[in-house]
Amino acid sequence: MLMDLAVSLLMIAVSFFGMLWLLLFWFGDARARTIIPYTDAAVLADGGDAEIEPSRPFIPMPDHLQTNHEMVAWMTQDLPKLMAAMPNPRT
Repeated sequence: MLMDLAVSLLMIAVSFFGMLWLLLFWFGDARARTIIPYTDAAVLADGGDAEIEPSRPFIPMPDHLQTNHEMVAWMTQDLPKLMAAMPNPRT
């Protein structure tokens, strides 16, 4: 009887750790993104703006916008007009 209990507990522990290993093995690498130094656009150490690739168009947000509503209105009304006026670099 004691041997049966020991084998049962051992099988429970082996099954638990086996399934945990299987989950980590199956989902661990598929969800992780490899970090490659100096290739990601990182924020500068002094708190400055992130580096912008010169090949992509960049439209800065105007400084006179102060509230959230003004910013949203600019992004939904004026920004699409500015984007439509720019040449498309992908074509």
